[in-house]
Amino acid sequence: LFIIKEELRNRRDAMIETLRAAGLTIESRHHAAPLGGIALLARLPNGLEDDEAVIDAAIDMGSFSAIPGSVFGAPGCIRFGYAGIPAQDIHRLADRLPEVFDAVS
Repeated sequence: LFIIKEELRNRRDAMIETLRAAGLTIESRHHAAPLGGIALLARLPNGLEDDEAVIDAAIDMGSFSAIPGSVFGAPGCIRFGYAGIPAQDIHRLADRLPEVFDAVS
């Protein structure tokens, strides 16, 4: 059990680092990061509001998949799952997010 919790914590931290580097901010009741779970909610960078358009572009470009925050009552955000993604794959988002954002803006 400890190994699973540690791996999820590592993946969460990798996701937070990657999303922040791309200009997103983490939405959490617990200051800068959720305390547990398998996904997190991130607010799009300034100038981007249409979370559904971002996800549509990401899927069309074959970059990544995620869930628009508007589905959860959080427009302008994206919900990223990290439980099933190895940390090294999470870091690949660093290149893909700006490309998608450029395509939408």
